[in-house]
Amino acid sequence: MRKLKIFNEVLPEVRLFKCKEVEMSSSYLLEDLTMKEIADYMGFGCISDPEEANVMSETTGLPIVGNSVWVKCPSKLEVGTVYEGHLRKKETSGLPELKLEN
Repeated sequence: MRKLKIFNEVLPEVRLFKCKEVEMSSSYLLEDLTMKEIADYMGFGCISDPEEANVMSETTGLPIVGNSVWVKCPSKLEVGTVYEGHLRKKETSGLPELKLEN
């Protein structure tokens, strides 16, 4: 969908993320608060699961985005805390890495 392509282009590189869940292997489930705010502003649907959002968007024809992502982070994150940073893909790992801003 063209609207979703435009949506991805307007997302800033540095965004706010809220830690929702922690795994033992330094993996964290983050909610992208910036994406959620922009989606609300643009009138898009926003749910946690990106795969489910994709299916719902294709099925209904409405723009729906998923705003949660599993990441690796060298810093220790705490559930419920909001962090500012950007995601970067790692070629060696399946999960993107969160780079925190100071």
